[in-house]
Amino acid sequence: MGDTQADGEVGRRSAWSDVYTRTETAERMMRWATTHHPMIVPLMRCDRVLEVGTGTGMLSGFLALAGVKVTTLDLDRQVLDVAGRFHDQLGVSVESAVGDGMATSFPDDSFDAVYSQGLWEHFTDESIRAFAREGLRLAPTVYASVPSALYPHIGRWGPGLVGNERLMRSRRWLQILSPLHVPTQAETYTDWKLLTVVGVTVPYKNQLLVTLNRPVHGNSHSGSSAIS
Repeated sequence: MGDTQADGEVGRRSAWSDVYTRTETAERMMRWATTHHPMIVPLMRCDRVLEVGTGTGMLSGFLALAGVKVTTLDLDRQVLDVAGRFHDQLGVSVESAVGDGMATSFPDDSFDAVYSQGLWEHFTDESIRAFAREGLRLAPTVYASVPSALYPHIGRWGPGLVGNERLMRSRRWLQILSPLHVPTQAETYTDWKLLTVVGVTVPYKNQLLVTLNRPVHGNSHSGSSAIS
């Protein structure tokens, strides 16, 4: 995706091709898809989806196994190549394209949904809105999984991965996206369990799912149907 300097960052990250170098396994894919089930489950009901920011290829691979037609988009051809090798091992077909998720070449309404995981938090407010605008041009629903304010931020090789993530609360995400004047939700979910005692599990809500829906004509949460 290239270098980016977002509000509140502590530094500049390396290219994503330096991060995503390992071909994944089916076992890790299943765990990762389960982790992000609040986003994956509605995507499994779609016919065709666009993934912005390919990452490891695990989520697109899982959706392809579930019968969804997936196109994955990334600016970095090396990232796409690593993910493509994983998809080949799975025996699934995932279309890949080099491009910018803020300004794609796809026609309007090409997809049922657009999604990303671990992407938006690396960008400025305006860039986040650009991702959302473009996504809503391409599909009626946009999903973005991002780390919550509770996400551990311990550097390059641990959770926090590259060090420039913006760890924000749901209220801040809603503020950033409010100028779009579209129905928007930001809900926490967990991929970590702190402990289980006598059958009761204490979750650690370190993830957020941001969901934007193209407003029905004349009806949005702000009283405007424009995506400005």
